Amino acid sequence: MAERAAIDAAGRRDLDTMARTARPPRHDELASALRAQADGLYCTEAAVELLAGHRAWLARSDFVTRFVEVLDEDEQDEDEQEMAVLDWSGALDALEHGKLACSSSEGQVLRLAGSLACGVPVDLQHALCGLDATNAGLVAAAVLHAAGYPSARNAPTPTPSPSTPSPSVASPSRVADVHDRLEVTLRVAVPDLDLAERR
Repeated sequence: MAERAAIDAAGRRDLDTMARTARPPRHDELASALRAQADGLYCTEAAVELLAGHRAWLARSDFVTRFVEVLDEDEQDEDEQEMAVLDWSGALDALEHGKLACSSSEGQVLRLAGSLACGVPVDLQHALCGLDATNAGLVAAAVLHAAGYPSARNAPTPTPSPSTPSPSVASPSRVADVHDRLEVTLRVAVPDLDLAERR
């Protein structure tokens, strides 16, 4: 029995590896289709932008096949942008039950995006702790977008310094990277905000 269980487990790992390394979908086209469907709904727009900016999930064939549905052409006008819908609840359920293998940051981003899209509660301490400067900036932009400041996503994404670590306990350099990213995001989203007064 133990030997059979080991064989089954190995088989499942092989299938998961094959699914994750299969030819990925066209990320940008898929992101555009999801944006078109979410248009006008700030929270859903924010969730889509967070997932698209993170880039990991929409490039995974196993995720897209299971949780993203591109609408049929007969459901859209000929001159409309292609649309797609994402089963946020299904993706979150699979993640929480260990049926969606991923890195810690991938899981954090998906939980946060899913919470924005469908209102599922999320533990912010767990979901935010350890994110690098780029992902923290994406999350900050998503929160601002959901609150009614969609221009936040136009803030430039910095290139983290190779010497900057990503520990669970924030180092001074990591704090500085995150601070710079958040300040840029806030300045783009809310031009009239006087950050000097808040320091």
